Amino acid sequence: MGQFYHINVDNEIPYNVYGGMQDNGSWTDPAYLWRVDGIRNTYWQELSFGDDFDVVSHPADSRYGYTMSQGGNVSRFDKLTRHNRTIRPTHPDKDVFLRYNWNAAIAQDPHDVNTVYYASQFLHKSTDSGETWEIISPDLTTNDSTKQRQQFTCGLTFDITGAENHTTIIAIAPSPVDKNVIWIGTDYGNLQVTQDGGKTWTNVAAKLR
Repeated sequence: MGQFYHINVDNEIPYNVYGGMQDNGSWTDPAYLWRVDGIRNTYWQELSFGDDFDVVSHPADSRYGYTMSQGGNVSRFDKLTRHNRTIRPTHPDKDVFLRYNWNAAIAQDPHDVNTVYYASQFLHKSTDSGETWEIISPDLTTNDSTKQRQQFTCGLTFDITGAENHTTIIAIAPSPVDKNVIWIGTDYGNLQVTQDGGKTWTNVAAKLR
């Protein structure tokens, strides 16, 4: 019995299913087989380990893709060699703490197979499959400092697991129509949109009904 956070598929025929599990890493498996006895346990392949969430397959080559786990960790995998390499974004200012949600946001760009987005309180963009990153937004969250003291207020014992980060981005939705339009959602209710590839952002949460 496992607890999957998210399920994704790739573009292969037959397609493969991907998912990240609580306490049990990221896994992939063919969706179906021409076998009387169906899919066996031996067909499953582990891609990474941890409290894993989203798995994103590279749209042009399903041999590669991205897995993510607690603490904002994100890795690029190679299913053939079983190599897995951390590609977690950092901030150019080492004193800036990146607030990654327990289940951080990741999204494949629909216009460029090598472009991927990842989120802390900022939106991070890579155009080379995670080799390098740039920050294309200011802090898009509420940035409420009273919700950022988890290291002091998380309980009677000092217990920081990564699940206590708040004021974070939790969803990224690049437009499939316009490459310059990207939507993001945060915990505590911000809904931000850019129409110029990240140069400017507008919080449209007040317009929601």
